[in-house]
Formats: sequence, structure tokens, C-alpha cells
Amino acid sequence: MKYRIAFVVLSILALYTSHAQFVYFDVSRFNTNSNQPESIVHLDVEKDGDTDFVVAYSKDKKVVLYRKNNNENKYSVVPIYSFLDGAADLTKGDFNNDGFEDIIASGTVAGNHRIVYLENSKTGGFRSFVEVVKSTSNAFIGLEAVDLDQDADLDFISVEFSTVSSPGELILWQNDGNAGFTKKVLSTNSVDARQTLSLDYDNDGDLDIVSAEGLGKKLALYTNNGSLGFTKTTLIDDLNICNSIATHDFNNDQKPDFLVSEYVGDMVKLYVSNAVNSYDPVVISDDVDTPSDVKLIDFQNDGRMDILVAYNTENAVMMYTNAGNDAFGLPRFNQNGFYPLTNAFFLTVGDFNLDNKQDFAAVGLGYTGFVTFHNLTAIVSADDLPNNTGDFSLYPSLVSQQVTIKSRSAMSIDQITIFNLSGQTICQRQVSDINTTIDCNSYTPGPYFAKVTDLAGRTKTIQFIKVE
Repeated sequence: MKYRIAFVVLSILALYTSHAQFVYFDVSRFNTNSNQPESIVHLDVEKDGDTDFVVAYSKDKKVVLYRKNNNENKYSVVPIYSFLDGAADLTKGDFNNDGFEDIIASGTVAGNHRIVYLENSKTGGFRSFVEVVKSTSNAFIGLEAVDLDQDADLDFISVEFSTVSSPGELILWQNDGNAGFTKKVLSTNSVDARQTLSLDYDNDGDLDIVSAEGLGKKLALYTNNGSLGFTKTTLIDDLNICNSIATHDFNNDQKPDFLVSEYVGDMVKLYVSNAVNSYDPVVISDDVDTPSDVKLIDFQNDGRMDILVAYNTENAVMMYTNAGNDAFGLPRFNQNGFYPLTNAFFLTVGDFNLDNKQDFAAVGLGYTGFVTFHNLTAIVSADDLPNNTGDFSLYPSLVSQQVTIKSRSAMSIDQITIFNLSGQTICQRQVSDINTTIDCNSYTPGPYFAKVTDLAGRTKTIQFIKVE
């Protein structure tokens, strides 16, 4: 069953000289009655212009494709593989160079740790799996599709879920060009790694690897010598069970900064590179429980990266909007969005409907499906917004039936104009009273603005949301 609700970033997030930007997401829940989804990726499985999703369900031991039906917000359920014990991690890419994206999946049940390759059938599904590896030792996680050897064939990386006393392996699975994979161990000293990022950290033309080591409590840098020989050093060492990482150059110094989640420390932090080759920490959040996944996304299309966090114990996905840099050049973030999701665990980000706005989808361990968030952010012409002079109130801000607008001064309201995100006038009313109530039952769910003017000509524009 699918539910459609409005998800609102609670206020106008950015005011410009003559425009207001309203961040708004249309949220759809897809209850698929499958247990414990741990990972989700998006792709266009049949190259028809629609975004499809693949979800790994740990408890149900399966990997499932949700293929979108044309332009409708509905999906066909296409089972891919139903025998992957502890299906936990996914990555995607064109591993056999046929122009269609395939799937790599791993299972993490003790004694049956496997990685499987699922080949795209080119007809809206996937062919039978090929087992890349099976092991009874450590579980393979942190799958990352990357052409690490730069031979034009897409490889992938895995790490091993391990302990401090018995470190695991950082592994490159080299592709022969036809999705045949050969194991190459890059390190045997990976301490409980959870996720990797491949990037040219030292700007020498080859790809290095940054790994989030959970029990190791650090970000480890593996520097590539150009021949797939890697030297491990510690990049950041004051973490508490780092579970997820993302990277972006926030201060424009041509060096990567790192966003991290401390799963046990209950913190989300951004480490910004500085002039002495170390990092200045910026605390994004320190008052919510168990951040399990972090992603970077430009909600507002303003060129500044915002932050998404899935909080497991907090049962929520939260949004933090980039408010620009402070006097010291460090970025600032405001918490501006909250969406409840039971045991929120993993996120995927992309432009799902090809409208040049970043959307996202999420899974939670306690939910039986997945949730999509389509970005409906718009810039609304409201020339008077920065110069509001009127003193009015509007309630409730989330409107199901009617909205009340009241003057907080002795001056009566003269006129109210309500317009939508496209600037179209929905309602215009002469009032000549201190307050008035407007029936919104016929309004389409979504964001609106009420422009209120009193008898003295003072004006204020107030936003509200019509919900179902």
C-alpha cells in the first residue's frame, strides 16, 4: 500500500532580493511486506527514462527490483534473487560493458558470507546470479563500484566486518571486462571497516581510498602508489564507531572534506581541511541517536551541499540545510526537516524524475518497504518578502480544511491574496476586519503563500502547507 503525504522543510529557507525559495518534498511510502530492508540503490534498469529501485532485505534473504510503471508513481515487483542469507549491501554499475547497469550484492549471515553478481537482462529484470565469492570468515560489506585500476572496466571494492584483535581485508575485485572478478587484497589491516570512498586524495592522477573504520574509530587513508600498492595512514582519529562517510570540498581549498556519522557516539560531524593539513570539526548534530547513514545533496539547487542523515534509533530521516560559511570559512547548517521512518538505515540520492532537482529514497530496518522523496522545491516571486512591515499571524501552518489569518495590531486587514509556488493567484479576498478564516478544502496538497495587507498598506507574506 502506498501513502502520499506532504513533507515540509518547515520554513522559507533562503530569502533573496526578490525571490523566496521553498524546499518541499512529496513523500511516497511503498509497503512491500518484506522484512528488514538494509540497502537501496536507484537505477534505470531498462533505460526507459524512469528511475527504478533495488532493495536488499536481510531477514527475507532476498534482493528485489521495483520497476517503475511509465510516468505513474507505481512499481512492479520483480524478484531478483531469494537465497542471499543476510542480504545487506548493494552497489550498481555496468560491469559487463553492455550499456546496462548490473547489481553486486553481499550477504552477511555467519558461516555463509557471499558476494553475488546480478546481470541486467536488458528487458526489465536481471538474469541468474553468479557467485563472486563465498566465505565462512568475515562478512563482506562496504561495496563500492569503481574503476580502481583505470582500465575502463568497472571493478568493485569490499571491506570485511572485523574486530580490533583480528583485522580484516580491504579487497579489490578486478574485472576482466566481462564481469569476471579476481580478488586482489589491498590491505590485511582493516579494522572493522564499514564503508569506503575512492578519490584522488593526493592529486597524483590515481585513485586512493578512504575507509571508515568502526571499531578502529578513525578514517583511514590508503594512498595508491600508482601500481595498486597502498600505504595505510590515519586521516582522522577521534571518531566513535564511524558508520558512514561522504566527501565534498566545502571551503573551496581544493582539498576533500569529510562528513561522518558516529553510530555509537550519536554525532554527525563534518571535518573541514585547513591550511596545516589537518581538519577542523564542525558538529552537525549531537543530540539524536545512532546516525547510520549520511549523504550530501543540494536540496535547493543553489550550489551548496546540504546534508541528509538516517537515524536508526531516532526513527527518522533529518535534513540539514547549508547556510553558507561563517567568518572563519567553516560551513554552517540548520536542521530544517524531519521525516519519521522506523529504524531509518540507508539512503540513496539522485534526480529520480529528471527535473534537475535532487531527490532521495530511504529504507528503515523496521519498515517493510521503501520511501521516496521527490523534490518540489521552487523559487517563488515575492518581491516584498524581505521588506515585510505588517504584523499578522496565520494558523495552522499545516492546513487540512481552513486557515485563520489575524492582525496582531489594531489595524484591520484590508486584503488577502493566496498564491501557489508557480505564482498563480488561488484566492483574493477583501476583509475589513481584524481576522478572517479561509476555506482551503478545495486546494491541492502542497505549499502556498498568503499575502496580507492592512488598511495602512503594510504587507506581510506568510507561507503555509495544504495537507490531505
